[in-house]
Amino acid sequence: MKFPWTKSPDLPWEADAEAAAKRIPLPVRAVAKRKIADAAAKRGAASVSTADVLAAWSNFASGKSGMLPALESAMPVPNREGVSMILVNACHNKAAGCPNPLVDTDIWKSAISLWVVDSGMSERLRKRVTGDTIFMHHKIKVSISGCPNGCSRPQIADFGLTGCVTPVFDADACTACGACVKACPDSALTLPEDGPVAWNADACQGCLSCSKACAAGAIILGERGVRLTVGGKLGRHPHLGDFAGNFTSPEPMIVVMEKMLDDFIQNAEPNERFAAFRLRDGIWRQK
Repeated sequence: MKFPWTKSPDLPWEADAEAAAKRIPLPVRAVAKRKIADAAAKRGAASVSTADVLAAWSNFASGKSGMLPALESAMPVPNREGVSMILVNACHNKAAGCPNPLVDTDIWKSAISLWVVDSGMSERLRKRVTGDTIFMHHKIKVSISGCPNGCSRPQIADFGLTGCVTPVFDADACTACGACVKACPDSALTLPEDGPVAWNADACQGCLSCSKACAAGAIILGERGVRLTVGGKLGRHPHLGDFAGNFTSPEPMIVVMEKMLDDFIQNAEPNERFAAFRLRDGIWRQK
């Protein structure tokens, strides 16, 4: 079934053109092929040729395609000096007027972006790619979410940063009303018969739900920061990122990230993906 918004000109694809199109990353392949077919139809072609694919690539490379930056970063590029190998993405909480962010995602994104430039890490990652082309899977994805809702999908990024805060409970002020227990979306709170409320730190994702629900003011908020997860991925064998620490400022977290990438560059197999390396032999690397 073809939906109206995905319908393309019904042009046949020549075998060479179809083969060339398979080099387009899968997440954007359908969009790219639709654009290529549209262009071929406009010039009156009877079929989509390799020349159409190459022309589309030329337009894209010269900035004429009008694709969004997210699509641009996913396209294959020649393996040459200067290719950006670390993609940093953050949720759009400010643009959307979201009330939930626990950290300023711009601060964390800026710190990571500055480190990428100063450390030369991007170029080191590029040099380990043996082929002539850099594909999306060669790149390191960093995703930053301002709160545990995870709108930017940090759980499936190579490095995921999730804003969080640690609640602090005042047992003397607790009235054992149970409002916080009902409000917690992660079942991290229980109310024993003799009270006060009991907190499960492992289950808690560090949001504001319990503190907002507490009319007695028995729950105050500790220092805000991010939870770092590492090695998340989708694909045939999906895996959510593994917990790698809580951080209240970017600098110590970046030290951890750099050590992990050093380990990856020095010890990974040629063209091995970061998440696969972290999970090799089913053992998460603790370095």
